[in-house]
Order: sequence, then C-alpha cells, then structure tokens
Amino acid sequence: MINHDAQMMALAIQTLFEPGDTFEVRALEVQGYMNSTKTWSGYFLYDGSNAEFIVNEVLKLSPAKGVYFTINPVYQSLLARSNSHMSISKTGSTTGDKDILRRRYMAIDIDPVRKSDTSATDDQVHLAYATAKLIFAYLIAQGWPRPIACFSGNGCHLLCPVDLPCDDNGLIKKCLEALALMFDTPEVKVDTSVFNPARIVRFYGTVACKGDPVPELGIHHRVSQILSI
Repeated sequence: MINHDAQMMALAIQTLFEPGDTFEVRALEVQGYMNSTKTWSGYFLYDGSNAEFIVNEVLKLSPAKGVYFTINPVYQSLLARSNSHMSISKTGSTTGDKDILRRRYMAIDIDPVRKSDTSATDDQVHLAYATAKLIFAYLIAQGWPRPIACFSGNGCHLLCPVDLPCDDNGLIKKCLEALALMFDTPEVKVDTSVFNPARIVRFYGTVACKGDPVPELGIHHRVSQILSI
C-alpha cells in the first residue's frame, strides 16, 4: 500500500494558503465499521506555523478514496463545523460557493480520458503531462502569471493565481472552455466543470485511490504532488 507523503502535504498548505486563511479538508469514502464508507470533513485555520499539525490530523483518518481541500479561502466562522479536526460530515455541511471569501486560484484540470472509477495508466499520465506542458507554455506566452503545476495522481493541475470575486460573471468558466477548445484531444480533456469558487482539488501529497490498481496494465494508485511553484 502506498502511503501519503506528509512532507508534501505540509508544502501544499504552505504554498497555497496565507497565514490567517481558513480552508476545508474533505475525505471521500473513508473506510469505517462493517465496510461502510463516509465523507469526513474538517476546517482548519492556517497560522503560518501549524501545517504539520493539520497534516497529522488528516493522517489520523482511515484509508479513503481521496483527500481534497478547497483552494480558495472560506469564512472563518465555518471552523464551528469541525474546528481543527476531521469528523464525519453531515448532509449540507461541506463548503458551498457562498462560503468562499474570494477567488485566489483558477484550477485547470487536465485529465486523461478513461473509464469511470479507475486510475490512469502510465501512458495516460504521460499524455496528460504533455498537454499540461502545452497549456503551461501557452499561458506564459500570453503574459499570465506562472501557474503552480501539480500532479493529481491521474492527471495534471495548473493552479493559476487570480484575484477575483466569487461572482466573476462566468469569466473562469469561459477561460476553461476556451482552453478545452484549443487543447482537448481524444485522449486528454480539460475539465470545464471546475469553475465554481468552492471547488475542491486533490490535497497534494495524498494518494489517489480510484478503483483497484492493476500493475500488469500500468494502472496504479499514485501520490499526488506539487511539481513546480
């Protein structure tokens, strides 16, 4: 079994959040009693020095299908839902678009086309990398700030720094649709559905565990990571 990378998880917090930010960590299909699965959630205030504490709280969880976090800061009052620890999520108690203070990142999710609930093959990962490099170079050529490049465990994320209100009049949605029009192939797609401000992304450093690994087909569970900052 592949383990989470605690050092990478701490780096993700330190990279994406500023001191004073509050964010949600959400774990999907956490294994529980009698093989039941639940969604767990926790809200954490990053003070600039407690990344290791936050990581340790998340590592207390049983194995999960995937661990994610909000990339845009949320209102601090949401700490009252589950303050600095993970707990079983109640219906409607995860972050919604109205809970986001402001958009800080535009997430570009470049994912290989594959069957649902399966991890990518090694070849599919390489194709996603190739498309991500093309998009990265295009954005730089257009004068965009350098994105944070990440590996999701199955594909690539480019986190573009922005400073926008939650209601951006559809601007990010239009950007993602334009990139999809330019760079989609039959094998790799830009996910145009990740435009909402409360979007969660992989908690980098955690393992992506969609389906079962099939090593003989090149299908593996992989540790997500930040590639460049």
